[in-house]
Amino acid sequence: MKLINSVLDKLFIVFGCIILIFILFVLVNHKSYLVNDKGIALYLALPISCVVGIFTAFFLPSGWRKAIFLSGICLIAALYAFETWLWFDETRDRLPSNADRRTNTEVVAELRQTGVAAQGYFSSQMISRIAPEGLDTASGRPVLPLGGVSNVLTVYCNDTGTWRTYQSGKYGFPNPRDAWKWENVEIIAVGDSFTAGACASEGREFVGLIRDAFPRTINLGTGGNGPLAELASLREYAASRQPKLVLWFYYENDLQKDLFREKKNSILMRYLEPNFSQNLADRQEEIDVALINLAKLPRDESTVKKAAAPPETSRGIFDFIRFSEYGSFFSRVPGLTLPRTRIHFGLVGGGGEWPDPETELFKRIMTTAKREVESWNGELVVVILPSWERVIRGLETKDRHLNEARTVFADLNLSIVDMVPVMSEHPDPHSLWPNRGLGHYGEAGHRLVAETVLQWLARANPKLK
Repeated sequence: MKLINSVLDKLFIVFGCIILIFILFVLVNHKSYLVNDKGIALYLALPISCVVGIFTAFFLPSGWRKAIFLSGICLIAALYAFETWLWFDETRDRLPSNADRRTNTEVVAELRQTGVAAQGYFSSQMISRIAPEGLDTASGRPVLPLGGVSNVLTVYCNDTGTWRTYQSGKYGFPNPRDAWKWENVEIIAVGDSFTAGACASEGREFVGLIRDAFPRTINLGTGGNGPLAELASLREYAASRQPKLVLWFYYENDLQKDLFREKKNSILMRYLEPNFSQNLADRQEEIDVALINLAKLPRDESTVKKAAAPPETSRGIFDFIRFSEYGSFFSRVPGLTLPRTRIHFGLVGGGGEWPDPETELFKRIMTTAKREVESWNGELVVVILPSWERVIRGLETKDRHLNEARTVFADLNLSIVDMVPVMSEHPDPHSLWPNRGLGHYGEAGHRLVAETVLQWLARANPKLK
């Protein structure tokens, strides 16, 4: 019995030390955790109470300590059981019974067997993970493509049970083949996967619906794009067309995550230099060859891991207890930090909190974009796209980064089309996502974005008169 009590006492001390380390972690990252009363209660008041309780337990009879310890173990087990149930509910198959369950590779292969020139999807994010300094080309000049292979059927994504495909157009973006024939373009859209149309049917994505009203519209959206890649796309492809209006679709992870990744890429950072360009519009032929060769590489385990792994950086002790760009060290272990449980109760979004926003860098990017658009007498308009976590869960942890972005837009006097209140006040917001679950917008969501933008254009109509 004495041995058991001794082991329990030591475990009590270990748990107390772990909680003290957690409190230190929270204090260092207080801007991410202590953002509201719920956060203060859960992340600070409760751990401090636990430490006080553990200390007090040593003044109680050993039987009481044993009961407290076992009660704590049962509570922890119950929390992880709830986390497991939420994981099962999140990952269970929500696709309809007739869903197309082929992989991207299988779809591409089957299309090629029927004589269709098909390719998988590429993005600068994917490429920079494998080749940070760019892809090798026949000319000897490395290139970081911003679009995909040109003039092919591109197999993109499947959130709904039907594969989203599109004809890639002249420069590898999701546009009709004749989109680039216009010398005087009305609208150019830049953004990430939402702008690229994930995962609506071709023509039913919000840029396609805007194109129905304004035929001279070009889409430069690419999955995984952040602010730097969007600025790069603007310079490489929009300047020569001098659109009257540039729609900059800002999604919530642009400042929360994407910019932390993009700033590590030396090629993308060079777009902050006024005259830097890779001359991509004149290099599409060698870009096509480089991307096709990349697609032919064997998909061995090391290549996949290299593409998926975050950039390696050296870290000191305080960097260790601060957030990395991909969240804390502990949040990388699936389920360890109870991410789904905290999401369920509105305490965190996306499974992890985030470091301070790169506001100054973001402001430089937006300032550069505005200056370049105004140089051809165009107007830069921001469209804010909210996430599932914000609209459905109402998570306050996302406010800090969006508020910083709003401040930048206001400082630059940019016009804003804000989809946050529009989607949040929708009578059935779940219907805006495919199968009423987490993912990209469904076709109802795309239609709502397009309708809101077109209504704003009809009312403000800044450059399309």
